Amino acid sequence: MGTAGYMAPEQVRGQPVDPRTDIFAIGAVLYELLAGARAFRGETSMDVATAILKDDPPDLPAAERHIPPALTRLIDRCLEKNPAARFQSAGDLAFALESLSASSRTTEMPQAVERPRRRAMPWLAAAAARSRSRPTDGSSRSSPRARTACGGSGYARAQRSRRG
Repeated sequence: MGTAGYMAPEQVRGQPVDPRTDIFAIGAVLYELLAGARAFRGETSMDVATAILKDDPPDLPAAERHIPPALTRLIDRCLEKNPAARFQSAGDLAFALESLSASSRTTEMPQAVERPRRRAMPWLAAAAARSRSRPTDGSSRSSPRARTACGGSGYARAQRSRRG
């Protein structure tokens, strides 16, 4: 399962998920960072799920936030309802973001929306605690998919932890 506001349409429907499901979630996070509000809203989780399946997110406030049109298109592609229309891997998305970053070094980048500080996200604290409790014998409890998504096999991390 997942947090309603970040679930891809195929996940809402209970269909098989793949890395493109994570691309949708990344798009939802990017949207929220720039807009200051979630891409898909509703009073209940079911309302949010329905919005994910049927509605397009409101347009990003590009003009007043100085959001480059290319970044808006990138986020829209991440939030496509059809997984085949999204970036096919995190590597593809990273390449597009790097290209966008390189091309926008001469232009003003958007400012993040300031929001009141909330308590730390519990999942973030749990992930940090888990990473501190990794075994030092070189073994890894994470899946091959998670290691690949993070950019490696965990070998370098294991070597660093052995050194102390």
